[in-house]
Amino acid sequence: MDSNPPVVVAGIFSSKPASTICPCCRQIITTEVVYRVGSLTYVTCTAMCMMGCCLGCCLIPFMTSCCKDVDHYCPKCRYHIYRYKRL
Repeated sequence: MDSNPPVVVAGIFSSKPASTICPCCRQIITTEVVYRVGSLTYVTCTAMCMMGCCLGCCLIPFMTSCCKDVDHYCPKCRYHIYRYKRL
């Protein structure tokens, strides 16, 4: 029985960790994800401000991961593998 995890090809990454081969260290790894502020975060904040959520509620997209872009890193060599952009 083959116990190797399926390998993810660039472009199939999502907001969750994925199994792939690191292009730097050539190891089979499961990526670590780091959430970064992206375009969707700013668009959501602006839209909330325009709808009247100006007393701090419009900052919610900056505090949650659902509106942020996701960077995938190799846990062994810390190489940046992919950025999943939500917008």
